[in-house]
Amino acid sequence: MANEVQIFENVEFGKVRTVIVKDEPYFVGKDVAEILGYKDTVNALKAHVDEEDKTGWQITTPSRGTQTATIINESGLYSLILSSKLPAVKKFKRWVTSEVLPSIRKTGSYTAKHAKPDDAMQSKRLEVMERNARTRAANLLLKIAERTNIPEYKAVCNAKAAEMVTGELILPLPVAEHKTYSATEIGAMFGVSANKIGKVANKHNLKTDAYGKLFYSKSEHSVKEVETWRYYESVIPVFEKIFGREAA
Repeated sequence: MANEVQIFENVEFGKVRTVIVKDEPYFVGKDVAEILGYKDTVNALKAHVDEEDKTGWQITTPSRGTQTATIINESGLYSLILSSKLPAVKKFKRWVTSEVLPSIRKTGSYTAKHAKPDDAMQSKRLEVMERNARTRAANLLLKIAERTNIPEYKAVCNAKAAEMVTGELILPLPVAEHKTYSATEIGAMFGVSANKIGKVANKHNLKTDAYGKLFYSKSEHSVKEVETWRYYESVIPVFEKIFGREAA
């Protein structure tokens, strides 16, 4: 029974493969990550699930045959849920906790050596696991805040960390004081590339507090965040003069 794959299907979310490992329910990480809207499931599992909450496992199903997959325990499941931006994430969590897990414990080997917990104990266990996942996520945000020198970004990380633990936004988020433009947007105004805008800005020392601000944004190729300079509207007349002189 320990290696037998159980497949749970939901009309809204699709299929999730599960397996019992050492009397504990595990989920195929790729299935969960896809359902929760992660575009890069491999990076999602690396970035959001702790090493102790996942492992490689040989999964055999009639449709896919035998393959090695990354499986995650309940703690890893909650880590993915907490980091998901899927609008229906709460509905997915409710389906897993109210239908999938109880079914596994009722029919799987998980209950062979353990008495079935009553509803109160089960609810308490889920609360503790979710709280632990929230604490880990909050600690990660605090570490990110310590590493950045951007005051606004630090404030956002601290506010989100507090919200992750308390469930409420108790620290105010910084208010955007200026509209900002990317190098691509500025370049489109003058018919030049973003790379050209960056070179001109560096040459004329335009990357200062008077003309813009440094932000962090998600990399297109990984889950990592990268520094990005965004320009204030006040820099547009300066670029107009520079490009006007170059054209003369």
